[in-house]
Amino acid sequence: FNVTDSNLNRSVDEFYDMLAAANKQHAGYGVKGKPSKVIKSIRTAGKMISDLNKDIQTITNSRLSPSVKRARIDKKRAEIKRIANIAVTKYGKYFD
Repeated sequence: FNVTDSNLNRSVDEFYDMLAAANKQHAGYGVKGKPSKVIKSIRTAGKMISDLNKDIQTITNSRLSPSVKRARIDKKRAEIKRIANIAVTKYGKYFD
């Protein structure tokens, strides 16, 4: 089996679970329901993580050297972990 960086990152998995729960909760309010501040904040964090994942894809497809790619991707992944960890710590209690 492979042990990768993503296998070791529980906070990102917890973040995506929390985001799904927040979206499901908001969907229950119907079309006219306004998302709460918590849901807006979680969605903002999700957008930031999505943008960082797009950046990683762009770096992966670039003509940079492998070592430069790895360094840049590692920085992006560290930022993803940081955002996910902050969001889970701050808002996880709302979706236990």
